[in-house]
Amino acid sequence: SEVGMIGRKFKEMVNTNLELSERLMAVKLNEREAELLLLQAQINPHFLYNTLQSINWRAKLLKDVPISLMTESLGKLLRITLSRKNKDSSLSQELELVKYYMNIQEVRFEDSLRCETEIPPELVDTYLPKFTLQPLVENAIHYTLEEDSDECLIYIKAHRETEYIVITVSNTESRFEENLLEKLISKEILPNGFGIGILNVYKRLELAFGDSCSLEFINEEMFATVKITVPD
Repeated sequence: SEVGMIGRKFKEMVNTNLELSERLMAVKLNEREAELLLLQAQINPHFLYNTLQSINWRAKLLKDVPISLMTESLGKLLRITLSRKNKDSSLSQELELVKYYMNIQEVRFEDSLRCETEIPPELVDTYLPKFTLQPLVENAIHYTLEEDSDECLIYIKAHRETEYIVITVSNTESRFEENLLEKLISKEILPNGFGIGILNVYKRLELAFGDSCSLEFINEEMFATVKITVPD
């Protein structure tokens, strides 16, 4: 009957409204949760920076230069890492990030670790995606000093080749597995923490430059070398 049809339509409308209300409530709860997580993400780094400043102040008071250097470098490293600004970078900014990271590692490993750079002044503004070099330096340390080698020498160099800029990160006392990047991409080698770092570098370069860049892993006589080639 017409009354029955109206009743059914009314029931459907009520159910639809209830469903929409539930969805709206879920969206609001998700928004609230996201807002709380965002606030938490803002509070935690702020607390961490203040803590590092307190440690640094105490280290300077005690004239403990290595601890002061580590805390200052860690604070600067975290600010760059957690910053949502400046998603792009340059060779000079990437080297600055490496410097802060190396300050921490050199205190940890003392005379066993050394990093040298050879960068022509005209190449320091070369565009690079953020966090291109530091994971490669971290990888070098992991596969040398953290694998019981006596020392690790790291060399970061750059030069121009016709229409490209070539940047190399070389280290002693380690070797790359043959076809390492291809095996990581195909998941023939399941990426752990350091493999994930290499894949992230590859993906950032690919997103920035497409087919006009390359990332190679080369075993030379004395060095394991990562070669990055980007457009000039």
